[in-house]
Amino acid sequence: LDPYAVSEAAELAAGAVRHAVRRAAEDPRRARIHLNEARKYVRDANKDARLTREAQERAARHYDFLVYETPEGAEDLAPAPRAVELLRRTLDDAVPLTRDELELVERAVEERRCALETIYVRDQCARAVEELARRFGGPTEAGRPEGQEIRLDWTPDGWEPDHWLRATLADGELRVAAMYRGGPERTPEQRALDDARCAETPERLAELQAIIKDMGLDIEFQVRTEGALPGIPGENAVSLDEPLRGNTAPPPDAREAGPLHKTVDGAERRREHR
Repeated sequence: LDPYAVSEAAELAAGAVRHAVRRAAEDPRRARIHLNEARKYVRDANKDARLTREAQERAARHYDFLVYETPEGAEDLAPAPRAVELLRRTLDDAVPLTRDELELVERAVEERRCALETIYVRDQCARAVEELARRFGGPTEAGRPEGQEIRLDWTPDGWEPDHWLRATLADGELRVAAMYRGGPERTPEQRALDDARCAETPERLAELQAIIKDMGLDIEFQVRTEGALPGIPGENAVSLDEPLRGNTAPPPDAREAGPLHKTVDGAERRREHR
């Protein structure tokens, strides 16, 4: 009998065995029935004890996970006081969670797991872009504009001063775009250079993907031709590997007009800043 089994189960099993012993000589069939009952009491009690022990161990793991605090200087995690309270009750008083309470706890655990995973992936992607710059040259900057998880700017060697790549990690997706400095009006020569930089982007993405894979992350890139986008390197960003250089304020013409998206067929449409 499992040492964590309830005492009532042990008493029932012992009683059935005593009945079996008394009936063994005069009624072997009845004795076997009592022994089978004893086995059933033990089996059921052991199963309940195992489930209870697993629930307690799971509650302890969830509790430790939900009360974990990130190191000083790291991003804080949202607290889950109600889930922590329920788990503490389970651990202290061995009170099982109801179905609704279990769903609440599991939801809190999943939300925190996703938050930690996002922080981890964001950090690894930032390190990947840093490594990309170290291996292949070019500056790299990163920031977190409002409404986005993280923005990474990297200028491949030979792209300065007017073009760079921007990787935006948001909603679990990493999107990479070729960017150009300046306003929406482009000369034919500038557009030709924009197209050339877009054509080079898949090769640079392969370099980034290889670095990320070396870090143990499995991130797939989908390449879609949408044309270069206007912007300013390091917008709302801090430098990862060196102080920001020069003035990053947008030129007057870039501030006055909303950026244009260039589509596959060359058509342009304006998108309002929000």
